[in-house]
Amino acid sequence: MQATRESPNLLVNISGYDNSYSAGQLSFTFYDTTGKVIGSPISYNASSGFQQLFFTSNTDGGLFSLQASFPVSGDVTQVGSVTVGLANSLGQATSSAAFQ
Repeated sequence: MQATRESPNLLVNISGYDNSYSAGQLSFTFYDTTGKVIGSPISYNASSGFQQLFFTSNTDGGLFSLQASFPVSGDVTQVGSVTVGLANSLGQATSSAAFQ
């Protein structure tokens, strides 16, 4: 996972592997530069997108890559990091990254 500031947006790039072909539920939790949670986690059900874009006729065995973009109305330099959760039928994986 990689997190980048491109004012006025925050970009989160995720690459992964899902051999269950059931990934879909995403959650994003943002933290300020002191480690405090900013707002509430953002949830998104991307199941149909994963099925359509990554798992239909996939010859790479479940490999995927995605980019999520979040517009920020304030100072993007005050957002320090993000934790992403991605769930499939086998459970949930989480990963964190500091914004560069």
